[in-house]
Amino acid sequence: MNTPTNIFHERVIARVTPLTPTHVWSGKESVIRLDTFALPGGKICVIDYESLDPSIIKKIVSKGTPDLSVVESMLKDPRQQARICRRIVESSVNLQGDIKRIMLSNPEIIPASSLKGYIRTAIMFNKLMALPDDKFKKYVNSGINLYTEPKNAAIGLEGLVFRAPRSGRAGGFIDIMQEVLISPPRRSEDTKLRIVEFGVYEKIGRNLTKIASSVVEALVSGTLTFDISITSVPRAIAPRHYDRIVERLSEIYGISITDSLKMFGCKVLEDELDRVRDVDELSHYASLLIAWKRKYCDNGSNCTIGRIGYMTGHQAKTVLLLIKERWPDKYKEILSYMREKTGKVWDSLTLKLTKSPKGLIGTGWCEICLSK
Repeated sequence: MNTPTNIFHERVIARVTPLTPTHVWSGKESVIRLDTFALPGGKICVIDYESLDPSIIKKIVSKGTPDLSVVESMLKDPRQQARICRRIVESSVNLQGDIKRIMLSNPEIIPASSLKGYIRTAIMFNKLMALPDDKFKKYVNSGINLYTEPKNAAIGLEGLVFRAPRSGRAGGFIDIMQEVLISPPRRSEDTKLRIVEFGVYEKIGRNLTKIASSVVEALVSGTLTFDISITSVPRAIAPRHYDRIVERLSEIYGISITDSLKMFGCKVLEDELDRVRDVDELSHYASLLIAWKRKYCDNGSNCTIGRIGYMTGHQAKTVLLLIKERWPDKYKEILSYMREKTGKVWDSLTLKLTKSPKGLIGTGWCEICLSK
């Protein structure tokens, strides 16, 4: 047995900076004019009723039903705002329209689990891309189950890439991505959230039609810093069993996280550019994508492009772009399965966009920089 003495195979720092508004949902929504109120200067107050002083709660419910005029009256006094606002956020959305709810940001803004999920997909993309065609098709064919629910369809494929046998009496398997540890993010002082609208636009020829939208609390500036550690000895098994899976671990450890993120992010970017370059309304967005391609994909750098969070599309969350490129017939089969399961067209026919001063741009684009 040749067990490494150093517990860490690799340690890196990841810095994630939004290039366009980025949102990871907390699972909570704020109801307009109930626990979210407009303030002067284009800002909004999100009320935290649970932490309000009991005397204030008593005034609000003194008539048996919530008297929101009490809240509105307090919000007119800047000194009182600090007492009742969980946070005050800038908004680029007019709350006087038909908007009913705001999807609130995750407390960590981009939690470690979201970054880890994105890295997992990037490594999987890189690993599958390196396979010869016959083995690639074997992996995809045996790993994707089109007779189950969509959320479970690719579990087998992930297992082929990330699963290693557990030795000893316990048996079974471990997921070697358990050995990738990511800390909660640290925020830079200029981190800023803003209320924005994310829209789903259908592309028909050279034209766009808005078909759905959500109002979200999105990260628009600042940098989140994560510590990433990859352990040398799997924590999920006893050290005496290490030799049995060292070869499998080395397959994944031999793949650079930086190279995987760059390869995957640039593939997602190139696909998006192909879809928007012929739409006049998206000329500014196309120009941004071209500039990002030059900066992050065509030049050597420890920084790359990524697309993280809500409304970023299945291209940024799966390896379907690779299947589309290397096995078009299988890709069509998967699309037919998804149409049947979801009851709607499931393809690259829609774009997820948000407004900027110069026009519509894609959601969730981030700069990801890795350093030792």
